[in-house]
Amino acid sequence: MSVGIKTDASARVERRTAAVLRRWSERSRNDVGIDESEWPCPATEDIATRVVTGTETRTALEALGSARAELGLSLAETLADLDALATTLGTIRRRRLARAHADRWVARGWAEGFVAALGPAGCIDALTGLNTSDFLSVRVDQVYQHCAALEVAANDAYALVVIDVQAEPAPLVAAGRRVAVADCLRHWFRAGETLAVNGPHGFVALTPRDPHLPSTVAQLRSSLAAHVPAADPRAWIEPLPRHRQDTRALLTDLQASRPPRR
Repeated sequence: MSVGIKTDASARVERRTAAVLRRWSERSRNDVGIDESEWPCPATEDIATRVVTGTETRTALEALGSARAELGLSLAETLADLDALATTLGTIRRRRLARAHADRWVARGWAEGFVAALGPAGCIDALTGLNTSDFLSVRVDQVYQHCAALEVAANDAYALVVIDVQAEPAPLVAAGRRVAVADCLRHWFRAGETLAVNGPHGFVALTPRDPHLPSTVAQLRSSLAAHVPAADPRAWIEPLPRHRQDTRALLTDLQASRPPRR
C-alpha cells in the first residue's frame, strides 16, 4: 500500500512538473525569444520540480542563471525568462518564488556564468595582469546584488579608485607605463579588491569604502608621481552611482576623457 501511495505521489509530481515546464517554455519562447531547442536545460527541470514540491530553489536558480549566461543571453533576457515562469504559476507558488528572492539568485548565477564563458583570456589583461573592463563590469554588478541582499546602498559601501594617465603614442613607452601603473595599484590595494584596466589609459580599483581610503589614494598618487612622472598621472575616488544600471555609462565615461585634477 505504502509503495503504491509513493508511486502515485511521484507520478503526480512528474505530471505537475511537466505541466509547469510546458507552460514556462511556451511563455519564454513567446516573450523572450529563446529557441525551443536551446531552452531546456537541467536547471529548468530542477526548478520546475522544486516549485511543484515546495523545496528550496536557490541552487537551481543560480544554475539557471549560469546556464543562460553560457548560452549567450543577457541578464535582462535571463530575468525575463524567470518572469515567464512566474506568470505561469498560481498565486501561492508565485509568492513562494518571490520570497525566495529568485531574481537575486538567478542574477548571481548569471554573473558567474558570464565570467566562466569569458574564460581566463577574457578576465585578465595580458600586459598588466589586471582584470579586464568586462570582468570589472561583472564584479560591479555582483557588488550591487550583494549589497541589495544586505539592504545596504552599494554607493555607501563601495567606491571606485580611478587612475588616468596621459596618452602616449609610442607603443613601448605606453606599455611600460601601463605595467608601472599596475604595479603601483597592486602595491596599495592588496586585500582582495578588484583591480582592472579601463580603456587605453585608465585603471580602476573597486574597493570597500573605509576611513583610510583617502589616505591610501594619497599614497597611491605619490607612488605614481615617482614611477611614471612623465605620464601626468591622476588618481581620485569616484563614487558609485546610486543605481546599478548607471554604472556601465560611468565606466565608459571614465574611459573617454581626462577629468579635471582633484
